[in-house]
Amino acid sequence: TRRRSGLAFAAAALPVALAWPVRTALRTGNPFYSLNLAGLFPVNPVFTAWVADNRAFFAQDFLAHGWLAALRWLALAATPALFGWLALLFVARKNRPAALAVAAVLVFLAVWLASVPYTVGGVFYTLRVASPALALGAVAAGIFLARCRPLLPGAFLLATLPFTLLLPQNPLHTPPRDWPAPWRAAPAAEPGGPDEIIPAILAQHPSVIVTDSPGFQKLLAPHHIAAIPFWSPQVSWLFDARTPPTDAARRWRESGLHLIVLSKFPPALAFVNRHARWRAPFFRVITVAESAGFLVLRIDAPAP
Repeated sequence: TRRRSGLAFAAAALPVALAWPVRTALRTGNPFYSLNLAGLFPVNPVFTAWVADNRAFFAQDFLAHGWLAALRWLALAATPALFGWLALLFVARKNRPAALAVAAVLVFLAVWLASVPYTVGGVFYTLRVASPALALGAVAAGIFLARCRPLLPGAFLLATLPFTLLLPQNPLHTPPRDWPAPWRAAPAAEPGGPDEIIPAILAQHPSVIVTDSPGFQKLLAPHHIAAIPFWSPQVSWLFDARTPPTDAARRWRESGLHLIVLSKFPPALAFVNRHARWRAPFFRVITVAESAGFLVLRIDAPAP
């Protein structure tokens, strides 16, 4: 009966787990979008180069101090999961399901560590990859505490809830007036955010912009302006080393594009400096606006 239940669960979960990779494969030919898996699937070389620059940056950042931040967040907000992992280790020798759970936790944590350099968002953002391991730990903690005292799981939940609600802030160092609440107004946009540069973009009257920042798709949609990434087929040739500058200039003129919005994010700047094909005298690059976080560049390719 237990095996049958497991098979039934797997049969129900498998289509849900495969839905997104199948959709991605149908649209791009690669279930992992453009990650190179032993050359089995086609990749977008510009996106691959973009990922490589980000991977190098985030790997270095994680090795420098990111793992300390991850340990801090786990200690603050994942105390039940940590307690559950210890409980599983304690009984794993004599309990096969607990041993399998420990193995699963280790696999999910290994996947999370491997994902850190690939996720453009830093260590805190990538911790969502560890969610299955955290869930297993929390369930194990609940079972263990309930066997000791039925009220302990609820008390543990109430004690750790403020830390979870205020992530990544520490509630012990955050005044209650600054805690999130439905009756308080949403916090103002952070300085250097994409909102600050929107008026400068609108002043150029573009119909399409090229950008490395995904936030502009939503922000510019009400103004009927499209925002495409560097690796879009519409413009990826501009960052492809195989494109001669003369050919890049011709295609840029024919595309009708003229505006690039570039974040001051170190990997983005490194990528553009390394791969952009707008070489003089075929192109003219003009900075038309600048904010704390972004540059608006007008890229012209005068006809010969």
